[in-house]
Amino acid sequence: MDEKESLSARERIVAAFLEQLKTVPYQKIKVSALIKDAGVNRSTFYLYFENTDDLLECVAEELQQKIAVEPPFPVTDKESLEEYANGMFEFARENYPEAALLCGENGDLKIAYRLAEAVKNRLTAAKDAAGITDAAVESCLNMASPALSFYFITGSDFLVDEKRAPLAMEIEYDRSHSLLANVSLLLAKRLGGSPYFHYDLLCAYVKLDASDENAYRNITVTQLLAAAGISRTEFYKYYKNIGDFFDAFEDACVHTALYWLASFLRRGWPTEAELNASILKDDVRVSIGKFFTHGRIATYFPKLLNLVFRFVNGVVPGGLPEEKMLSFSYYVTVFAYAICTYLIGMSDYASLQKTFSYLQTVRGKYGV
Repeated sequence: MDEKESLSARERIVAAFLEQLKTVPYQKIKVSALIKDAGVNRSTFYLYFENTDDLLECVAEELQQKIAVEPPFPVTDKESLEEYANGMFEFARENYPEAALLCGENGDLKIAYRLAEAVKNRLTAAKDAAGITDAAVESCLNMASPALSFYFITGSDFLVDEKRAPLAMEIEYDRSHSLLANVSLLLAKRLGGSPYFHYDLLCAYVKLDASDENAYRNITVTQLLAAAGISRTEFYKYYKNIGDFFDAFEDACVHTALYWLASFLRRGWPTEAELNASILKDDVRVSIGKFFTHGRIATYFPKLLNLVFRFVNGVVPGGLPEEKMLSFSYYVTVFAYAICTYLIGMSDYASLQKTFSYLQTVRGKYGV
């Protein structure tokens, strides 16, 4: 019997859908094409799925169930939790080809974050049920989501028309300024207004956020403006609402971090005192640490990786072969993880410097 004939009608529809995802964006896949490839009639398709959006959702849900499984054995300590995590990562590797299609340029990027968060939530639930309170375990779990979303996305091609495009430096990162001052310069360039206006808002946000363990993204416009001494009229010239402010701030942080790294690559690694002066003022450290540990960074690592692709291909004559580019971008991401662990107090300056030195070695090897 032909392998295709041994599949159920629903399985044939899903197989046809995944095959078409290799070349066609899911929004443009037609039901008529699917039923033709699957060898079923239209009524059979609608017996299982409402439309192609529903089909994508169902396939993503089934993939999530394959990867983010319940513990197959009791999780009682760090060792059994690690064994459980390794099992789920193995499921991720086994199902990677399908995940790469769903999360790739013809699928939906958000599925990568969804799969990664599902794994993290399973691990967190198992940790809590076992009563594990180890800080190192907590840190690893906070990194599980970005690590997995990075894995799911890097195997699929980035947007072809962007991959070789240079990324213009919107600002020249000034190492004599604090991180917030550089972010403020970028926001002023993007949105208009004085850098001092944006800086006052950012400082107010960081102070409010640092003063309350649960304040992350719960701060209101009224609280923010009172702390910054800025009028509503002035605020709404540049931001639609508090969510718009948070999104602009976080996106500018990601871009500024890339320029920050580029300045290190060009001019060398800072001393510990320079690093502390640049980024680790107490309130800023607390707030940025919360930003990473609340999981928002999961949505930014793939974006940062894409920026690294574009940036490096813009500054290296002729660009880099894709294999080298993936490898170098991986080490950049490892360095980004090292910065995260440093910010939340899980590693020291010497470890961060060692990671940067290794990145420099890889950079020299590839001629970046």
